[in-house]
Amino acid sequence: MNEKEKYDLAFEQFLEGRTYEAAEALLFSVAAKAFEAGWLAAGGQSLSHSKTEDKYAFLRQLIRHNK
Repeated sequence: MNEKEKYDLAFEQFLEGRTYEAAEALLFSVAAKAFEAGWLAAGGQSLSHSKTEDKYAFLRQLIRHNK
């Protein structure tokens, strides 16, 4: 197995692991909060935290489905 194949295999294992899932969840949370902050700064109506989470739940499911 050459170095590229080793790298690809290790990266694939990382993407399928819990560490990546945790990092992905955190990044998604940061992106959602940043978008919400921009929305509010642009004069958008404030939503409760639970509504915001519900609003983006479909995106999390889509990301998980496409893994």
